[in-house]
Amino acid sequence: MTWLALAALWILTPSDPIDPPVAPAVPGRQGDQSPSIELWMDREGVFQPNDEIRVSFQTAFNAYTTVLRIDTDGRIQVLFPGSPWRNNWARAGREYEIKPGPARHTFLVDDYPGQGYVIAVASPTPFSFSGMVSGEEWDERSLGSEGWVEGDPYEALMNLVDVILPGGNGDYDYDILPYDVGETHEYPRFLCYDCHAHAAFPAWNPYETACTRMRLVIYDDPYYYPARESRSMRVVFTRPRRVEPRFVFEHRKPNLPYIEKANRRPVNDTGARRSVTDRITVKRHPDPVHLFR
Repeated sequence: MTWLALAALWILTPSDPIDPPVAPAVPGRQGDQSPSIELWMDREGVFQPNDEIRVSFQTAFNAYTTVLRIDTDGRIQVLFPGSPWRNNWARAGREYEIKPGPARHTFLVDDYPGQGYVIAVASPTPFSFSGMVSGEEWDERSLGSEGWVEGDPYEALMNLVDVILPGGNGDYDYDILPYDVGETHEYPRFLCYDCHAHAAFPAWNPYETACTRMRLVIYDDPYYYPARESRSMRVVFTRPRRVEPRFVFEHRKPNLPYIEKANRRPVNDTGARRSVTDRITVKRHPDPVHLFR
């Protein structure tokens, strides 16, 4: 009876549901050894305050996994694992849903209007969390300005990689999933904090005014910023090892618009850029595994 009771408890309230680490055999992908990871949410469209959001992920290869959230104010929160000492090993091909204990959702939308992000990094190499912990709990201050992102969220993703994989050592893959609160936005509000410093949304709404000194160039190059085609069949473009900033400020000239969208980033010194032809298709897993963080 004791073993049956323990087994039932694991099924109902697993605190570390990922299988124990084993030495992985990681097949190469387009010449590298990075495991492919993909994020998605249980709903699409614009979120409203108090919406309960469920976040899931899947890796193409066995991998250690870390998932963060950057809310619309730029605050950083580690979604998974729930504590630095929790197991964060994910088996290839399994669908994992992140849940904080008994809650039915991964996070509650408590953001002011704007654009937030969920970020994931996966690697066959164990992460080093020593630079982002205090005691036995998370300390996100090392990932931004005292735990806040000021500037481009894609640069924040690369900062996370540098912290948990010092020097970029080891193979890894990443995914970044934006979400909008209130209405659809073209850029995150915290992007402006790098220039204008942080200010609460009720005191300053950057979406209502255009900056007089700077202009914003938004790159939508699919090589760096892949888009999902559907929830049932999500197509992920091959991604570069290090993502480039998507939102770039330039000094504004009177004859140029405040916001400009570009479908392709500038080419390199040779005048060429790697083409985007190879894609990885990942199907939904029929039996998701719930992760209690």
